[in-house]
Amino acid sequence: TRPVLHELIRSLRFTNSSAFQRSLYATMFLVAFYGLFRIGELATKSTRVASSVVQFNNLTFLSTHEAKISISNYKHNTSNRPFDIILAREVSQPFCPVAALLQYCSTRGDRPGPLFCHADYSPISVHQFNRELQRCLAYCGLDTSRYKSHSFRIGGACHAADKGYSDAQIRALGRWKSEAFKVYLSQRYVTLIKLHKLCHWDQAWFRHGLPAGVTLSRSILTVKTLLFNVKHHWDQAWFRQGLPAGVIVV
Repeated sequence: TRPVLHELIRSLRFTNSSAFQRSLYATMFLVAFYGLFRIGELATKSTRVASSVVQFNNLTFLSTHEAKISISNYKHNTSNRPFDIILAREVSQPFCPVAALLQYCSTRGDRPGPLFCHADYSPISVHQFNRELQRCLAYCGLDTSRYKSHSFRIGGACHAADKGYSDAQIRALGRWKSEAFKVYLSQRYVTLIKLHKLCHWDQAWFRHGLPAGVTLSRSILTVKTLLFNVKHHWDQAWFRQGLPAGVIVV
């Protein structure tokens, strides 16, 4: 979900001391999410195959509000025909993929090679990306066994569905050959609300204000987990306006 994406990006201030790398990984997180990228399309599995990932010259800024990334090396592309991925500006700054790309490229420079690279232009590896992601997840207190690099792609697909994209459009955007992506979409109807500390457990809002169909479960002493069906409750005033301070949607 976008709240998790935003938390990961905020955490980079505490997990990485390099301003360049903070910009790099924040941009990778955003591009992977909004472009429904597989991590192997953005980061290398081996430095010997650095040409197989998105290159700097694959990126075109159509305006200050749109960017295009053209890729040819992706799963199931037997024809080797390029596919254009359009990234639109998001109003939720500093969580806009286009703004992040503009800022990152202003620091990176225009030297040819992999789009996402270190300051010395060596490519980012999948291992390095996953290591940084694990640090961010740990800092945010999120389950490192539940969230992986593929979660950006899953989250992007669910975000597109929530915006009203059809299954056919999502399948095309994600470059899926099968209907496997529908499994991801079904998962978006379940989310978690973590109530940190004991301050909310005994509130009348919590004890008596929950709508029918909400499932409640206890975990360790200081965390209560509330599971509910987003499809049924997301648009209710209870959810939009009734959550007390300190509640985190994950």
